[in-house]
Amino acid sequence: MTGTATLKLPALVATGVGIVLSQCTMVTVLQLTGSGGPMVFVAMAVALLVSLCYASSFAELSLMMPQAGGFARYTEVALGRFPAIVATFSGYVVVTVFGVSAELILVDAVMQHLWPRALPPMGFALAVLVAGAVLNLLGMEVFARLQTLLMVAKVASMALLGLLALWGLGEAVDPAVAPTPAPAAPAGSPPFAALAPLVAASIFAFMGAEYICPMIEQTDRPARSIPRAMFVTLLLSAALYLVFCGGALLRLPAGVLSGSVLPHVALAEAVTGRTGSLLLCVAALSASVGLVSGVLAAVPRLLQGMARDGQALPVFQRTSARFGSPYVGILFLAGANAAVLIAFAGRPEAFMLLVLSATACWFVAYIVMHLNVLVLRRRHPDWARPYRSPWFPVPQLFGGLAMLYCLFNLSPDPALTRVLYGGAGLVLLAVAAATALWLKGVLRVRLFERVL
Repeated sequence: MTGTATLKLPALVATGVGIVLSQCTMVTVLQLTGSGGPMVFVAMAVALLVSLCYASSFAELSLMMPQAGGFARYTEVALGRFPAIVATFSGYVVVTVFGVSAELILVDAVMQHLWPRALPPMGFALAVLVAGAVLNLLGMEVFARLQTLLMVAKVASMALLGLLALWGLGEAVDPAVAPTPAPAAPAGSPPFAALAPLVAASIFAFMGAEYICPMIEQTDRPARSIPRAMFVTLLLSAALYLVFCGGALLRLPAGVLSGSVLPHVALAEAVTGRTGSLLLCVAALSASVGLVSGVLAAVPRLLQGMARDGQALPVFQRTSARFGSPYVGILFLAGANAAVLIAFAGRPEAFMLLVLSATACWFVAYIVMHLNVLVLRRRHPDWARPYRSPWFPVPQLFGGLAMLYCLFNLSPDPALTRVLYGGAGLVLLAVAAATALWLKGVLRVRLFERVL
């Protein structure tokens, strides 16, 4: 293992929370609260259980093979070179470009709402992107300190907004805007019919805790810290969602939550007016900077590890002589996100398409990851596992099947579904074609050869 072990449990949790608790997830859970009513809390409990399954599988794999290449390395050993590269690029590099761009589009919309014309369109988004890149270029120590500060600011502001909303329970509500009940399932439908779509969407709000794993080479006492950091991240996120959505359900009409593009803005303004907007500004900026910096810390190190194993271009191995940061990967991902922002400038409707495309690719990676655990437990039962996923194979089968269901139930809009699967399918085909050319034309190795 290379690198200096500087990251302890608080910094790892800060990284995980920085990625899981984004503005995208804030908007998602509030819209779900409006459409699902109190049933959304049942859906979130199920989604949390599914997410704890993926965290358990990632913890086992990352500690069994503690390398920055992470996911690519596990899959290369279990399933072969071709699935490893395709799943990793689609599930992490492509997700980074789609998901971070969606988050930045959202933060720009919020800041333009709070301070109109302070910057040109996408000005706030590009500023946050640059801040996240610079934060990571300065090295892991600076990243760890500021990421923890960002997490505290985000958690405190979200919790305060939710608690202030709950505190206003006794205030009168205008009957004209009183909350409406959630749409009921058709008569005779089983309860699952109404709950399942909410679960599929809620899982998105808990995705990303595994971004902690690629930083294992910089982690102090990883066998102890990595699993705990992922579990604490998910449980802390669930607690915040409970307070945040509970307050929103009491203070805002269901139609406002489900129909608004920026429901968290509506909640902040309903709670305390301008003060609420300032709290939201803190939450929005800390959420977005935390997400961008967390992703730009994890994914470049994933690319760095892949490059060492011959799964990515050798240039991704380069690090800064002064700060030790994988600057090629950081600049590559920052540049890719900047290109997407410029391409979608003035098109806020692209936000949902980017989110759903990222989620679809993410689900594919999670299904492969559960399959890795099943395969490696059978083929290599005697390998050292500092952490063993409990109740094997229940978490892997349950978590994998749940992700597969969600993959085919991402969007209730048939038109959006066609665009989503068409776009995601083309991206996966492009990644697969490039991978095949790399393995056969450059490395001259078999596509499905497993590498121990």
